[in-house]
Amino acid sequence: MDVLGVAGAWAAVARTFEGARHAVPAVVQAHGSDALFAASVALFLVALWGHERRVLGLGLAFVLTLELLQAAGVAPGTFDVLDLAAEAAAYVLAAGAAYASRSGRAAAREVT
Repeated sequence: MDVLGVAGAWAAVARTFEGARHAVPAVVQAHGSDALFAASVALFLVALWGHERRVLGLGLAFVLTLELLQAAGVAPGTFDVLDLAAEAAAYVLAAGAAYASRSGRAAAREVT
């Protein structure tokens, strides 16, 4: 039953992206969500407390602890060492990019 009248459009969208799953590398499929989570935590912390660099260390510890809790069986999910690497790399890259952007904007304000 198509209550909203979108069944035909939805089927067309599904057909369009049918092969997209195969175009994404397996490593991105396996570890991409963990990396995106870590990057989003870093960006969130820089947005809120960008002037407090020590907060970033706590954020990285938080992200990695969640993965380690999976190894201990405390948190749901499957522990993977590559997830730890992906999370750490994404976190550091996102925080570095955010700080670089932040300092670039501050320098631009000083010039004007």
